[in-house]
Amino acid sequence: MPSYDWGIPGLPFCPPPFRDGYELSAVPTPFSRLKFSPIGLFDLRRRLGVLPAEPTIFKQFQARFRTADFGWFASGASTDGQHIPAPNSFFPEFDNLRQTLPIGRVGNEARKALQEEVQHAVFDLATLWDRTFGGATMIMHVEGTTVPNTPALVQYLRCATYLPPSFIADNPASHGPIARIVQTFLESVGVPTVQKWRANANARGWPLMQPGPGAHVNAPSTTLIPQPAPNSAHYKFLGHPVGAIDDLIPTTTAPPVIIIPDDDDDLNGSTLDFMQHMERLDYAEMEAEERLQRIHQLEEQEGILVSQVAALEAALTREREVNTDLRAASRLNMPARSQVYQPRPPQTPSRHPPPYSGPSPNASRLLSATSTPYHATHHVTTASPSRHAANRTELDACISSYGLEPLAAAIKVMMRLSRSVKWYEELIKWNHRGSGVELGGCNGRSLAVIFSYAVHDLRISRSQIYEFLPNV
Repeated sequence: MPSYDWGIPGLPFCPPPFRDGYELSAVPTPFSRLKFSPIGLFDLRRRLGVLPAEPTIFKQFQARFRTADFGWFASGASTDGQHIPAPNSFFPEFDNLRQTLPIGRVGNEARKALQEEVQHAVFDLATLWDRTFGGATMIMHVEGTTVPNTPALVQYLRCATYLPPSFIADNPASHGPIARIVQTFLESVGVPTVQKWRANANARGWPLMQPGPGAHVNAPSTTLIPQPAPNSAHYKFLGHPVGAIDDLIPTTTAPPVIIIPDDDDDLNGSTLDFMQHMERLDYAEMEAEERLQRIHQLEEQEGILVSQVAALEAALTREREVNTDLRAASRLNMPARSQVYQPRPPQTPSRHPPPYSGPSPNASRLLSATSTPYHATHHVTTASPSRHAANRTELDACISSYGLEPLAAAIKVMMRLSRSVKWYEELIKWNHRGSGVELGGCNGRSLAVIFSYAVHDLRISRSQIYEFLPNV
């Protein structure tokens, strides 16, 4: 029989035996066409591979990979809706396995070995189920095939059973009921299963009666729970003749029967009221417990919300501090308000003195509300180099204190490129030249420019301008 190179030293993997006339393809069967059999398992592993990048892993856990392959075929079988075969027929899986195995002793041995592997995998899952979730599982399985010439009687059958050994050890009183359950299973399920298998075989014309004796009847035993296989949870129960199990299970004295008279009609009204009050009390206590649990949940949610609000308030405080310091730093380069609001006296006396001695209060409100530019960087008065250095040092300190170093260059560029509004620059110039002149003079033309810029920049009306400068 040829072997295949899996790419792992010391891992010869020969294909399983198959029936004459079947040819094993060099290319494994596609996933969608794989069927459960020794050949199907072999092709599945050829598809999945043996982890050649980690050669020791597959060799070390080869048995676990084999069990995983069983799970690939079994997944979804219990819910696929294909649970009833055709009349007088076996399931398709039965026919597929029979058609791929060789006829005779080799095929029978391969079939028996595969059946034992599947049984171990199922029992392993039951063990994992019980250990992981703390439950208790009982699995019983009876074969449909028997030795030729064997009668379909319960005393010739055996039952492969899984039970948690810890449960058997901790509950000796359950041994009798468990033995009765297995015996009932063999009588009610095992015998009909054997009879159904033989009916299907007869429908196909298979010879079931052969020369020679049949199987031997099971030896009588008084043991209710047989010993499991070493280090396992695998039990092999032997069927007893019908009715024999009753002689093995010890009878217990039945508890005395106490006849309680039907006195419900004799209950007086006060007793019934008391019972109703007790029921209402139980219901109220249950409601109170549920509400108390709800209160605890709300208190926990309140604590979480309080923590979140505190964190948000702290973050808001930090943001306000950053904004305040940035505004303070940006005002370091702004022109002083006194340069706008306090005009200088004229240099020469005017033949037409202004009809007012100071700026209008309305004008002061107008300028204080709208005139000072936020990002003004062009100063009329020249500051000393030390003043500029102090401003830069203070701005750099503000940027550093809030971790804005990556944005420092952008902040300084914006401050350098922010231009003051036109009307503000013209107003500064007009303030330096003097305001007590006629409208037709040079300064009057400057005022006209200021008005036009102010109307454009501030969106104010001409009436507001005249209110600001009533002498114009």
